[in-house]
Amino acid sequence: MSFVSNEVEVSLTLEQIEEKIYETQLLKTCQMSENNHVHHFHDELDDPTEYYREQKGVNIEELFFDLVFVGAGGNITHGLRLDHLSWEDYFLYMGVILIFWKNFSVNRSIFDTSDLLDKFFAMWYGAGVAGLAVFSTSGLSGDTCGYFGDCCVFLSLLQILLDGRGFYGMNVAMGHDKRADHRENKSYNYMIFCIGVDFVKIIFWVAFGLTDDAKARRPILWFQFLFPMVIDGLSSVTFPRDAQIFTPVLHMNERFEAITLIMLGETILGVTPALTYATTSPLVITSILCSYFVMFLYKTFHYDVEEYGEQIHALYLGGFRRVIWMYFTILECVGIILLGSGCGELVDAVLKSEAKPAAAHHRMLSGGGGDKSWEQMVEKSIAMLCVGTAVALGANMFCRFSHGIEIGNFTGATTLWYVQQCTQFITIWIIVPLPFIMYAWEEEFPYVCAVLIIVILFGLDMLFFMDEMLENIYLKRVRDEIIAERSGNNNSNEPDV
Repeated sequence: MSFVSNEVEVSLTLEQIEEKIYETQLLKTCQMSENNHVHHFHDELDDPTEYYREQKGVNIEELFFDLVFVGAGGNITHGLRLDHLSWEDYFLYMGVILIFWKNFSVNRSIFDTSDLLDKFFAMWYGAGVAGLAVFSTSGLSGDTCGYFGDCCVFLSLLQILLDGRGFYGMNVAMGHDKRADHRENKSYNYMIFCIGVDFVKIIFWVAFGLTDDAKARRPILWFQFLFPMVIDGLSSVTFPRDAQIFTPVLHMNERFEAITLIMLGETILGVTPALTYATTSPLVITSILCSYFVMFLYKTFHYDVEEYGEQIHALYLGGFRRVIWMYFTILECVGIILLGSGCGELVDAVLKSEAKPAAAHHRMLSGGGGDKSWEQMVEKSIAMLCVGTAVALGANMFCRFSHGIEIGNFTGATTLWYVQQCTQFITIWIIVPLPFIMYAWEEEFPYVCAVLIIVILFGLDMLFFMDEMLENIYLKRVRDEIIAERSGNNNSNEPDV
């Protein structure tokens, strides 16, 4: 949807200049980076307009760690493609890993100091995530699953150290900020609460690593998947806004958009194989093009048709809206990487069906399907495509509703908005039963499911682009009317000769 952001011109008064000097000195005391501000610690200390200050952008180190997390997600999806992981295991593992990413990203967004000790912690955190990537593909009954729990214990301990160090720096800042004296007790209680939650997670991860029974591990993994969501939701409504830690909107929005784009881009590798003469055929080329169009159209839907100004963003509105946006964006990431991996499985299946003996050892022929037949691989790709698309579109709807609603000014804008939401909702339920229908055409047209997904995403893109086009037409008409009115006034004011 199209939203028009309002530009606010601020003229600095003497008091505001003095306040800026005061903040600069305070930031040096806290050893914060020059692009960060003390108002990242608390949301709206005095005036909501104080929020509109320069915020730091995503740096190279954060993008590097996004690649590490995406690598872990790629390994988990590979385990699903090889049937080492069940669907339930896939969503649990992906959810747990992305929750670790969310915790790390929120901590870095608020408390990043970019000093040597900070980089030391970040280095070991990345090593822990690499451990998750290595030990997450064998399933809950695998002999390496216990190591997965050990890595989670290690990451949880690092998270406590990172939060504790950041909270200590926040207390130093609060001690120098006279405006925040009345909030110290509230924020102190919130800090204790967050660290206590981290200790509870560690206890359950230790139990996860010590047990060898898959049936006992599964409820623990479900607990670690749901517990952070429930706690964040309860804390968002239990603790007052002035006691919670403020998350910078621009930076955190860029962080979530970056991880989503990197996950989408990672799946491109699976649909761009190095073809040989033996494996080049119209069927293979068609499957590759369909897979690419699926990912391009979803990229367009996610990034190009929806923009949210800061004042209506869920992070700025805070409370339960912020929690919904974060966790459903994570769920959308899970759907996106599943969608892209389904495209990769389709390409692998078609390559396997077209393979000649001379091309039997092509890297793409054994990477996805393993010992499965190409028909089984097509069935797997259809299921991954449909489940991934439905999950991504459903999570996207929840993310949209977590923001404030801003509707255009043209005639019929409200009706169009409702049509867009209803169409997306109906589309999700159209996609869900597709795997049970598409199996009939899998041998003759293995790419037919991808084609249907392309049609659905193209229709949604056009529908959601419509309000932007109508809004531009409306604004152009208003501009022309204003120009014509001014021209008429100027002509009437000219003296008669």
